[in-house]
Amino acid sequence: MLDSWMYVSRATTPMGSLDDVLIYLAARARNREKGITGYLHREQDYYVQYIEGEHENLAELRSLITKDTRHTDLRVLSQGAQSRRLFDGWDMAFSTGAGTGFAEYRTHQGYRADLTSAAEAEILEFMKASIAGGRAHCVALYLPEVAGRAI
Repeated sequence: MLDSWMYVSRATTPMGSLDDVLIYLAARARNREKGITGYLHREQDYYVQYIEGEHENLAELRSLITKDTRHTDLRVLSQGAQSRRLFDGWDMAFSTGAGTGFAEYRTHQGYRADLTSAAEAEILEFMKASIAGGRAHCVALYLPEVAGRAI
């Protein structure tokens, strides 16, 4: 059975740090192996993530994420069965709030721009628009200070 899970949490590490790179790289490798797809967005002091996959694999990943000390105050926005994947082909899309984040996207549309109180549908719309607009890429594109360094 295909499940999904979305949460927002407060980061305990600085935005643009090596921790963001490590989270992304570990997620891509693990997700590819476990058949999980999704999107991770980092904006200021917050992460928001949507992941989808088979129930057992997603439950295992949820357990790892909730124990990760690189974030705190995790709040579940949604979880449950899915009829189809929303991020098929993206083992882990990643974006940051640098330049074209959720706040800018929603403000430009004339809507509320607070990531921490946004509804699941608003965040998913932003994530899909970011992919369509070419703003969800490899983390190294957003963190030039670590691009090219061995991790």
